[in-house]
Amino acid sequence: MYDSIDQNVITSGEKGANKTVILTFDDGPGRVLPKLLDILKKEEVQGMFFWQSRLLYKERPWKRVLDEGHLIGTHSRKHPNLTKLSYAEQFEELEYSKLKIHEITGSSVTYFRPPFGQFNLDTIKAARDLGLTTVMWRISSMDW
Repeated sequence: MYDSIDQNVITSGEKGANKTVILTFDDGPGRVLPKLLDILKKEEVQGMFFWQSRLLYKERPWKRVLDEGHLIGTHSRKHPNLTKLSYAEQFEELEYSKLKIHEITGSSVTYFRPPFGQFNLDTIKAARDLGLTTVMWRISSMDW
């Protein structure tokens, strides 16, 4: 089992498993994506990308992300602090994002990272009700 707040929020890997690092990237897709993918390919490393659906267009290189074995999850539609929204507003934000990413990529979205790392019980319930597993970080780059 994962070290988590509940079974729907992953905060670290399985206990007793070999130590691993999962590189995750939030807030895209952005202009540096092709360069980032070049580095990951050269180093033979897979990543998880948590994208704001408002930034995802058919013209962005999302296909390459999937073709090279990376995962795409949702980071919401517009990157709000979800804890300031009602359950219904959070559900709508995540549902829209999940559907938009699926519509453009054809790939099912099963992972979610809350903007700013901020969540509450309504966030977790909305994610769970949408079939999303919430993924947090153990070590942050503190790049905000």
